[in-house]
Amino acid sequence: MLFDVVIVGSGAAGLRAAIAARQCVGRVLVVTKSGPGQGSCTIMSVGGFSGAVKKTAPAHGQLAMAAGRGLNDPRLVDAIVAEGPRRVKELIDWGLKGFFENGCFVTQGPPPVMGREIVRCLLRKARALGVSFLIGARVHRIHKLEKRWIVDVLSSGENRAPQLQAKAVVLAAGGAAAVFACHDNPQRMLGDGIALAYEAGATLQDLEFVQFQPWGLAEKGMWGYRVPAALLDQGRITNRRGEDLLEKYGIREKPSVESARDLFSRILFQELRQKGNAVLLDVRTVDKRKWCSDPFSATSWDILHRRYKAGERLLRLTPVAHHVMGGVAIDAQGCTSVPGLFAAGEVSGGVHGANRFGGYALIDTVVFGARAGRAAAAYAMEQRIQRTIKTPPAMDFFKEGQQTCTPEFIIANKKRLQRTMWQDAGILRSRPRLERALRDATSMRSAMMRVNPGATATEIQRFAELYSALDVAHLMIQAALRREESRGAHFREDFPQPDEKHWRGHLQVRRSARGEPVWMFSPLDINNLLNK
Repeated sequence: MLFDVVIVGSGAAGLRAAIAARQCVGRVLVVTKSGPGQGSCTIMSVGGFSGAVKKTAPAHGQLAMAAGRGLNDPRLVDAIVAEGPRRVKELIDWGLKGFFENGCFVTQGPPPVMGREIVRCLLRKARALGVSFLIGARVHRIHKLEKRWIVDVLSSGENRAPQLQAKAVVLAAGGAAAVFACHDNPQRMLGDGIALAYEAGATLQDLEFVQFQPWGLAEKGMWGYRVPAALLDQGRITNRRGEDLLEKYGIREKPSVESARDLFSRILFQELRQKGNAVLLDVRTVDKRKWCSDPFSATSWDILHRRYKAGERLLRLTPVAHHVMGGVAIDAQGCTSVPGLFAAGEVSGGVHGANRFGGYALIDTVVFGARAGRAAAAYAMEQRIQRTIKTPPAMDFFKEGQQTCTPEFIIANKKRLQRTMWQDAGILRSRPRLERALRDATSMRSAMMRVNPGATATEIQRFAELYSALDVAHLMIQAALRREESRGAHFREDFPQPDEKHWRGHLQVRRSARGEPVWMFSPLDINNLLNK
């Protein structure tokens, strides 16, 4: 069947794109690796839309630009400022429950997955409109053939790669924070959409900018759970020797953890890197009234007290990889550099610049999900394609003469990749560490073997997932090596200061016809930006 629009990913961005596309065209399909929304960062969200009130949106836009250290695309931020409140009002009209506070809309859902209600709201609307879903399938490759997109899918139900055909494709598969050992993303958030865009020839940008948060809970069963920032400020953060880390490192900004989270993530990483050390949170003296005075902190009271006895013991903390600011370069309508290919949400780059303002990820998904879906539908309507065509076979994962790539190999190498990225390409970077990470990623990539012809469909999916994750990690490391300065979430110990003269701009990369990365630097003229 020939679809008008195929959407890869079923988080908030993908579902909102599907709704917008289906309101314009007849055949819209969402392809998702798990159940709709289940593997997305949306459900892991604390559930807040920044700038959800029209009168506060401009102020939030200014804060977002400041957080991005001059690298946000102002056209994209302007789109969020202008359209964000309307998109949130739509969700409320469609049944999303919540309340407004300090210019933000806070969703009401069960902790720790408050964002689940956002997905449920969008899913109800998409199904009511007649959007189709292909569940348990991973898109392995997209490519153009005779003016249409061929979408190779690895289905969990069969050991082969069936193909879909579409007039337009929207990538909404999320980011790549799960390539790091410590993260708070779904486990399979490994950069699928970024890899698909790269292989299709689209331009990527800003892959060196990864946001690390200092508030991950390092307790069994809830690793990476986000401890609310306000609660961290109410408690006391120490190392195993009892040293107050705010005092030790001279952090005096208030709120300390929220306003200095990049610095605090580096501090936590340094402390944990010392043998036998730990970072501990003491909230034993914080009473319930004070704890619950912040709506986000209130959601954690039962979890931290009932499950982890926070009123009786210290809690272990770890920094975590949280959000990738870089991704597929898009314009204000979600168009990529390849005609007919669109992107929205964390898979795209440009909205957040060098660092993300808190709460802007969710508003990004619904604004650019709607825009990308609408633009993809408009593109599809212009294509005079009536039927499917015969296509070459999809990529063969079972080449003869290759060693077997076992499930044990896949698991071990995924862990190895995550460990490498965390230790050498994570919070603290330097040329020696990044070069070591690059050698390790290259070694793993060259060692990837073909899967056993008797492998299960799930094993084939995980093999392909690791294959593309290695490619994305390779590009992230190269970008971090090239940017010889520190800016936003990117910190180089050997270049600890920002360099406005040489590095105010975007590192971009695209794939050549020979399959090699072509790197470019696109400088920004501050005067031109101010005049836009």
